[in-house]
Amino acid sequence: MSDQEFSFDKQFLSSIIQTFDVCMMTTISMDGDINTRPMLQNKAVEFDGFLYFFSLINTRKVRDLNDIPTISLTYQDKEGTTFLQLHGEGELTNSTKEMAAHWDHNLDKWWPLKEHTEQLCMIRMKVLWARYWHQGKDLVLEL
Repeated sequence: MSDQEFSFDKQFLSSIIQTFDVCMMTTISMDGDINTRPMLQNKAVEFDGFLYFFSLINTRKVRDLNDIPTISLTYQDKEGTTFLQLHGEGELTNSTKEMAAHWDHNLDKWWPLKEHTEQLCMIRMKVLWARYWHQGKDLVLEL
C-alpha cells in the first residue's frame, strides 16, 4: 500500500486490530507500579471505539483499574514489522448480559461456564488514541 493510498483512520484501525490474536495489557497500581500481562484479543466483536476483555475479579489488573482506570495495549504482528499501541480508559462490569454480548468462543477454554463463571468480570476499554508503526510510518490517531 503506497503512502498516497494509506489513511490511518478508525476504519483502518478496526481492520488492523482484527489481525492480532494477543495483546499486552498494561495497567498502573496506586503505588505507581506498572503491570503488564498478555490478554486474548476479542475478535468476536467489531471495533466501535471500545475493546472488551475478561478477567477474574481478584486479579492485579482489576485492582489496578479500580484505582487508576488507565490502560495501554500493545500489539506486534508475527513478522515483527507492524506494531500498534492503544491507550484508553477501562471500566469494569459483572453484568452477565453485557458479558454474553461480547463473549468470544476462544475464551471457553479458560471459562467453560462463560459469563456465568463465578467471580468473572469484563473490562470495557474506551480507546482514546492509537499509535501505529509500520515500514517507517509512525502515526497517531486520536479518537
